[in-house]
Amino acid sequence: MPKVVHTCIHCSRTFKRAEHLTRHHRTHTREKPYVCRCGDAFTRRDLLTRHWRLTQHASIDHSTAPPEAPASGGEPRQLPPLDTHPLPSTGMHPNGPVDLRLDLNHQDEHVYSTPPPVLQDIQAETFVANDPGQYEEGFEDFRDFVNFIDGVGLSALWTPEYDLDWPSIGDYTLESQRHSPEPDSTRSPGAEDIGTPFSTWLPSAPANDQVHLRSHSSDGSRERHSKTNTYLVTEEHRSQLLAHLSTLPSTISKFKIPSRHAMSRYITAFFGGFHSHFPFIHAPTFKPSTSPLELTLAMAAAGAQYCFERKSAERLFRVSKGIVIERLRQDSEWVRNKASYFSAQTLAMVSSNSHHNLTSKPDRRPTEPWSPLDLAKTLLILVGFATWERTHLLQDAFSLRNLLIQILRDVGLREESKPSHESNSPSVRWDHWMQRESARRTKLVAFCYINVHSVAYNTYPLLWSSELHLKLPCCTPIWQATSAAQWTAQREGKEDQMLFQEALARLLQGTATADLVRPIPSPIGNYILLHALLQRIHVIRELSVPTISPTPISTADLQIMAQALRSWTSLWQQTPESTLDPNNEGGPIPFTSSALLVVAYVRLSLNIGPHRHLESREPSAIAAGLSRIPQIERNDNMLSALLYSTHALSIPVRLGIDRIARSQAFFWSVQHAISSFDSAIFLAKWLLALPDASQDAVLSRSEQRILHWVRCIIKEAYAVIDFGDWCCEDCDDFGEEHVDPTPPNEPHALGLAVLSIWSRFFRGNTQWQFVVDLGTSLDKYRKEITT
Repeated sequence: MPKVVHTCIHCSRTFKRAEHLTRHHRTHTREKPYVCRCGDAFTRRDLLTRHWRLTQHASIDHSTAPPEAPASGGEPRQLPPLDTHPLPSTGMHPNGPVDLRLDLNHQDEHVYSTPPPVLQDIQAETFVANDPGQYEEGFEDFRDFVNFIDGVGLSALWTPEYDLDWPSIGDYTLESQRHSPEPDSTRSPGAEDIGTPFSTWLPSAPANDQVHLRSHSSDGSRERHSKTNTYLVTEEHRSQLLAHLSTLPSTISKFKIPSRHAMSRYITAFFGGFHSHFPFIHAPTFKPSTSPLELTLAMAAAGAQYCFERKSAERLFRVSKGIVIERLRQDSEWVRNKASYFSAQTLAMVSSNSHHNLTSKPDRRPTEPWSPLDLAKTLLILVGFATWERTHLLQDAFSLRNLLIQILRDVGLREESKPSHESNSPSVRWDHWMQRESARRTKLVAFCYINVHSVAYNTYPLLWSSELHLKLPCCTPIWQATSAAQWTAQREGKEDQMLFQEALARLLQGTATADLVRPIPSPIGNYILLHALLQRIHVIRELSVPTISPTPISTADLQIMAQALRSWTSLWQQTPESTLDPNNEGGPIPFTSSALLVVAYVRLSLNIGPHRHLESREPSAIAAGLSRIPQIERNDNMLSALLYSTHALSIPVRLGIDRIARSQAFFWSVQHAISSFDSAIFLAKWLLALPDASQDAVLSRSEQRILHWVRCIIKEAYAVIDFGDWCCEDCDDFGEEHVDPTPPNEPHALGLAVLSIWSRFFRGNTQWQFVVDLGTSLDKYRKEITT
């Protein structure tokens, strides 16, 4: 009997169960069929149930079930009562038995976490039965945080409240209990079922230069590029590249372009790797034969890196960079009698980078396809490639970054005006729209990557968010349309995206204004907005630290940024493509954004940036800097940072540290390594500062819960790690250090274990030397602590 596939009429996304499709429809229609007596409405029954209990409606009338108004018009069903036996409370020592209920009025905490989704209703009802008034303070913050954790919270497999045999229950059962209107306890989990987010992105070994991972949607769009010649470099195309190369100076033209098979492999890997995290080139219409030479070679360089062919990648990088400099040198010669594309400042920067001593002067500009924006695209890829390479290439990344910023300013950071008379041809309109959207994305993505430099290397922002007067990028289905007809159909009835400045201003207004950002931004739009918030946090942190002694961020700034992050998470939730599956149809950007959210919360509670010295690429210097990081600031965002850092640790442990370390290149960006590095330092520093069991100290209940979660995660990791090759390969004492395979329990030992696990994970990376250096640095930092 053929399987029934349920297809969305709005976006063509497919689902295996009708109730999943019904719930998905509401993301398009904004329908909220479940209405509470207080007037609040919700898209799902479980959200209404939780609201009913947490807002004290249950204490008003314990016998009345939450009112519902199902879209189907059926009779509302009363949920069965839940067991509300109170959980035992037995002291607050760090190593004592855990009281797992949140103390929402504790004097040291103002940001609240949530239990795993399966047990939320049980604990919520327990809270109400014990003290209905405890929710009055900070409830809105708690509810926002609960909602977001539903998407990126700790796996229910590590629930500290109950010692259950979770593997025997299975991910599908947990997910069905969470989402299904009527859980089907009789159905057994099958291979095709989608469980928790952690169970949907275990990678298979790459084959035929393609990475095949299961997704929520059909595989038709994923196979599209492999079934066409879009990324196939033919011998004719390669001959064209050689012809363009021969017109350049001999220092460049002597380069031998790789074979057509290698070029096809590199271009395919570029789109599957680098570009999936920064989608600014229109993949459906890209053809190597119509792409400028330097852009094609830059894409091949990044792709070769994703193919683990470092030697070829660096050669391609060098020649692409040389062509860029030569393009600008030719333009500076041409401008003596003609108008230039670029400013005098840009051309002055080029003269210092030009190493060609040529007597001939160009009498014409290139005849091959070329535009100033193509130069910006090329520089963006070259900067992205060199940023994570060894020190000599990192210097190139910094110099090319400055050139990229100047060219972007020359090209313009404002919306391009539409032509006064639009063509009646759908193909022509699509082509014009695609060029404008690609230009917009190039400028916005360049802003993000330049800001990644600030996050990674603690450099002052060089391209300000205030300079960007562009619309946010369009939604993913419109961008991925493969024909004019499909593009026209996807755009029907949809509004243009909001201006970036307007959306950012609404996030920073200091109130819950996320609903005012309409239409809902695309995943890449959310990613850009988060980078703007990260830049603001960086500036606030810089302005709040005097030269004598560190001073915490002001309370007013903390409140503004905390509310902005909550509003941003609300947008992330509402975006239809948001998922923790990095190989979902829309790309891995929502997953990347969730990682950067960890950085935002950590930076609000710990001034970590100035002390890491990642630009040195010297593990010893980085470890020494980590030892000088100040203490964690106990502010309103500390618990959020702790919970997200714990969640970050759970991901590689849940999926298998060694397995994911060796396959992460295919679905994780280096930004995840930076985020994980920050979260590792933050979580370890918090654990190392906790008192031992022998000392008389008290932790908040939420901190107790997080501590217990960390113990569970470390226990899981120690159960599978091979301690025979534990030590760092770059360390002098390789093979000499003995690691006790017994899972630690004391907070100090847990902190060291966190550093060890992340160190091992980073050192498994075989693609980026930068990530390996992070792992070596953590290992040296751990040894400094123990000596």
